[in-house]
Amino acid sequence: MARLWLPLGRAPTRPPQDERDEIVRQLRDLGVYLPGARDTDISQLREILHWQQERANKEPDRPQPTPGLTREQIICELREYRNHLRARQEGRRRVF
Repeated sequence: MARLWLPLGRAPTRPPQDERDEIVRQLRDLGVYLPGARDTDISQLREILHWQQERANKEPDRPQPTPGLTREQIICELREYRNHLRARQEGRRRVF
């Protein structure tokens, strides 16, 4: 019996039949899935689509970077880690 390998990814979609199908497809492309979208009023779907497009185009709020460790703190932490690894290789337990 011959085996058929299908590519991974999205399944082919049929062309939209009306405006509702087009809006649902655009929402799906934005990553928004609405249960019961086929029964929802078309004006509500338009509003949801407009709102989601605005959210997708807006730049995300980025948190302010926290101040990092100083060079001396980094060197101290790396020394502690190196000593821990050496003790572990020698079979000793390090007590904190």
